[in-house]
Amino acid sequence: MPRRPTARAQGALLALALLAGCREGKKGPDRPADVAVVNGTGISVDQFAEELAFVRRTSAGVLPQTDDENLAFRRATLEDLIDRTLVLNAAHDSGINVSAEKLDREVLRLQADYHGAGFDEALAEGKLSRQELRERTRARLVAEHYFVDEVFARVVVTDAEVEAWYKDHEADFNQPEQVRAAQIVVKTPQEAQRILGKIREGMSFDEAARRWSLSPDAKVGGDLGFFKKGVMPPAFDQTCFALQSGKVSEVVSTEYGYHLFKLLDRRSAEQRPLARVRGEVEKLLLARKREEAQKRVLLELRAGPDAEPCKAARSDAGQVTEEAVASCLRRAGQARIQINESVLAQVQL
Repeated sequence: MPRRPTARAQGALLALALLAGCREGKKGPDRPADVAVVNGTGISVDQFAEELAFVRRTSAGVLPQTDDENLAFRRATLEDLIDRTLVLNAAHDSGINVSAEKLDREVLRLQADYHGAGFDEALAEGKLSRQELRERTRARLVAEHYFVDEVFARVVVTDAEVEAWYKDHEADFNQPEQVRAAQIVVKTPQEAQRILGKIREGMSFDEAARRWSLSPDAKVGGDLGFFKKGVMPPAFDQTCFALQSGKVSEVVSTEYGYHLFKLLDRRSAEQRPLARVRGEVEKLLLARKREEAQKRVLLELRAGPDAEPCKAARSDAGQVTEEAVASCLRRAGQARIQINESVLAQVQL
C-alpha cells in the first residue's frame, strides 16, 4: 500500500499546480472576456475556472459556503495568480532559468515522498500529468530563484537592528528555572514499589525504564528532556522541581499511572545575554525583513513603471515612509491590473 504523502509533499504539489501561470487562451471575436489582464496578457475564464477547481480539491481549510465567501475565494485565488504571473515574467526578464539537471533532481525529490503508485495517485488527484508536473516544477523553481537572487540577496540585518530589537524584547529572553528528569510509568502501585526496590538495590534508572516503563520515552531511558514549570502535569512539577540532582522520587500517582522520577539536571533561572541569542535574533529579523521585502516587490511589480515615482511618496506629515510608499504602490497597481468584476463573479466553482 502507498504510504500517506507527507505534508511537505502535499504542499509542494499544491504549489506546483498553483504556479501554472497565464496560458494563452482562444483568440478571435468569439473569445470570451478575460477574468483579468496582466501587462497585456489575459487570464482566461477556462484557466481561472481550472485554478479554482484545483484549489477547492486540495484546500485543507473550510471551503466557502455563502455567496460573499465564494466571491472572496475567487478574488483571493485570482490575486495569487496575478502575483505569480508577475513574478515569473520578472524572472524571465532577469534571465533566470533552471537547468534540466536541477529540474530532474527536484522531481525525484518530490517523488521520493511516495511509495509505489502513490505518486501517480497524487498527480491524478490533482489532475496533473507528469509533463505538467515538470513544467510547473520549473516555474516554482524559477520563482524561488527570483526571490533569492533578486530580492533576498539585498536584505541584510545590521548589528544596530539586532541590538535594538533585543533591548525592546529583553523580557522574552528571561529563561525560567528548568529541570531535566526521567520517568518510569507502570499500571499499579505495587509494580512501581517493586521497581523502586530494584533501583535502590543498584539497578540503574535507565535500565529499569527501558525494561518496565509503559511510556513511549522508555526507549530513551524515560528521559523527558528539560522543561519549565507549567509544561508538564502538576504532579510532575511538584515532584521533579523538589528533587535533588541524581535522586529518585517515591511513587507518584497521576491519571496516567504510577510514576517514579529521577532528576537528571537543573538549569537556574537567568537572563539570556545578547551574545548568546544574537544568532536567534538575527534569524528572526532576517525572516521578517525578507517577508516585508517580498510583499514590497510584489507591490512594485503590480505598479510597473509607476513604481519609481511611488518610492518618494510622502505621508500626511510630509515624510517618506514605508506606509506611504506601499499605499502609493497599491493605488498604482490597482490602476494597471484590469480585473473584470462581472466575469469574476460569474465563474463557476
